[in-house]
Amino acid sequence: MYESLIVMLSGIIVYGLVYQLYVKWFDRNIIQSDPTRLTPAHTYMDGVEFFPSNKYVMLGWHWKSIAALGPVTGPALAIVWGWVPGFLWILIGNSLLGWLHDYNAIVTSVRSE
Repeated sequence: MYESLIVMLSGIIVYGLVYQLYVKWFDRNIIQSDPTRLTPAHTYMDGVEFFPSNKYVMLGWHWKSIAALGPVTGPALAIVWGWVPGFLWILIGNSLLGWLHDYNAIVTSVRSE
C-alpha cells in the first residue's frame, strides 16, 4: 500500500530538484529568456489567429502536447521489465528530454516569429 506513496513522493522530489537545480540554470544561462519580449500574439494581434491567451490555457496546451511517447513507453517498459525501469524512463525522460525539447521549440518559435 505504501509503495505507491513512495513512488509518488519520489517523483515529486525528483521533479522539484530537477526544476530547482537544472531547469532554472538552463533557462538563465543557455536559453536566456526575456519575459519582457513581445510574443507574436501581441505583435501581430488580429483577433483571429493571433491573440494573447490566458496563462492557464497555455499551460493546458503545454500538457496536451507533452503527452506523447514518454507516458506510452513508460508503462510498456513496466509491463516487460517491471515498474522500476518504466518509472525511471518517465522521470529521466521528462526531466532531461521532454521539457527541454518543448521549451526550446516554443522559445525558438517566438524568437523567429
